[in-house]
Amino acid sequence: IGDKLNFPVFIVGGVVRDLFLGIENYDIDIVVEGDGIKYARELSRSWEGRIKSHEKFRTAVVILTDGFKIDVATARREFYEYPAALPEVELSSIKKDLYRRDFTINAMAIQLNQKHFGKLIDFFGGQKDLRIGIIRVLYNLSFVEDPARIIRAIRFEQRYNFKIDRATEDFLKKAIDDKLLSRLGKKRITEELIIILKEENPLKSLKRMEELGALKYILPEVELDEDTVERFNKVKDNYYFWKRNMSDEKIELWVIYFCCLIRNLKKSQIQRIYKKLIIKQKSLDKINNCYSNLDQIIKMISQKNKISPSVIYLKLKCLPNETLFLAIAESNTNIAKERIKNYFNKYKKESLYISGKELKELQVIPGPIYSQILNKLLCAQLDGEVKNKSDEIRFVKNILYERNKK
Repeated sequence: IGDKLNFPVFIVGGVVRDLFLGIENYDIDIVVEGDGIKYARELSRSWEGRIKSHEKFRTAVVILTDGFKIDVATARREFYEYPAALPEVELSSIKKDLYRRDFTINAMAIQLNQKHFGKLIDFFGGQKDLRIGIIRVLYNLSFVEDPARIIRAIRFEQRYNFKIDRATEDFLKKAIDDKLLSRLGKKRITEELIIILKEENPLKSLKRMEELGALKYILPEVELDEDTVERFNKVKDNYYFWKRNMSDEKIELWVIYFCCLIRNLKKSQIQRIYKKLIIKQKSLDKINNCYSNLDQIIKMISQKNKISPSVIYLKLKCLPNETLFLAIAESNTNIAKERIKNYFNKYKKESLYISGKELKELQVIPGPIYSQILNKLLCAQLDGEVKNKSDEIRFVKNILYERNKK
């Protein structure tokens, strides 16, 4: 398509980096010397996809029929009016486009045009820095123009077990000392924090941020004390138990780690953290649920006294999976693991033989009483009091008989 339009076309950024590192990466970014939106239109047409474009930045996203996305950008330079500002954009060459990127290891490209297919474009020594394990900025104002790169530098350093090069670390420390992270918008801070909490070992990056003095700008009030470190380690230890035994039950791992960070904080301290972030309501509800209910659930689920299946079901059914995961991790007892495993694999999957149809045949007037009867019936089934359809009908008749006596 690039040859047809006479545009030089390149695949760039993280996917090129991870190709050299032997890491799977399906986050495809394409840069076009010419008109990125025009190229994206042709690409989406040939692959029967659709396109979302952003005229101001000359970028587009091609969305294929299976939902796979390809980001397409016009080669450009960016100018920052002030630190942490949104960039002003002008069209440019692939060299200048790569120069605006955060680190040398992310400033490589591979050409896709037929004549030069597979040619590596590496003006700034990215391949060498990958080989020796160095995180290096391309110019000394990099952190000033975009302070989020402070967090990204730490994340890449810890993810790949690399080292931030000495000059880059000096620039980074100066930017932290100048409090440039405080100029970042809530949205950017939240995005970068969530990416770190989704890392395989987020604690490494958080510790490095604390060491460099960056953490207080992202998570004021949070200290990585022994309790917090132990919680993080327990999450890691129990994640494989969850995946092995409750693989169908989805969890947001970053939410779990976030809960670990605020676990010992007062509500007023948590509110100060919330003021710096923009967390989606669904995730926020899970976090608040963990904070409010976790101790009570751990106490209930860890007790040695016998608990009936119906009680476990009723106590757990309205709780998010993240709260139940943390209950397993923090209780660290086999009895808690077994009860929560049974809740997901047995109690939650129980179904009744009868439904509203049979209740209607028993001349029960439709209304809230239907759900009340069916809930009682489900609890009876969980506890082994009813075992088949005739048992269930008999159980319902007894309920109705008792109600009519009153």
